[in-house]
Amino acid sequence: MTERVDFERTDAPPSLLAKLAAGVAAFVIAVPLVMMLIYPQTRQPRAPRLPDIAAGAAVLEVNPRAKLAQFDKADTTAIARYGWIDRDHGVVQIPVTRAMELLAQRGLPGWPAGSSGKDQLQSGSRH
Repeated sequence: MTERVDFERTDAPPSLLAKLAAGVAAFVIAVPLVMMLIYPQTRQPRAPRLPDIAAGAAVLEVNPRAKLAQFDKADTTAIARYGWIDRDHGVVQIPVTRAMELLAQRGLPGWPAGSSGKDQLQSGSRH
């Protein structure tokens, strides 16, 4: 048994479309008015107020790239210089590249001396 499929033979009446459009327009106009009645404090004009900033609060960077470049330059200078950290105890600061060279030559106290990590990897042994 086959069922007969039938489609709508006419369009929606223009009066129905006009009523729907009028309803949507009335809704769009009525909602803000009703909201002002429900929340009367929204009708009070307010002057925009600047936020309170506590003393000592973080300040917005005006030129962050220049500040970053300045920080990078200071950091690069700090890791590439010689200087005393604590003269009384004989603690000095040396450049990172020099420290790596000395570490490669002398090794770390308390670590096994002898083969380097490169030699261990080539021989296949690992700790």
